[in-house]
Amino acid sequence: MEFSAKELLSQKNIVMNPRTADETESRWTAIKQMRKEVQSQKLADADISLTNTAGGDHV
Repeated sequence: MEFSAKELLSQKNIVMNPRTADETESRWTAIKQMRKEVQSQKLADADISLTNTAGGDHV
């Protein structure tokens, strides 16, 4: 079952600002779409990660 951003936030007792409700919903929809795209990809190198080391490049 899919929930809207407003429903999910209300379940967590978080009040959504009415002025930003439309933007929040559109961003939530975009995030759900990106998640579907990533989960449907067959990533051969899915176990590779990139980390940032503070202070510049270290080999």
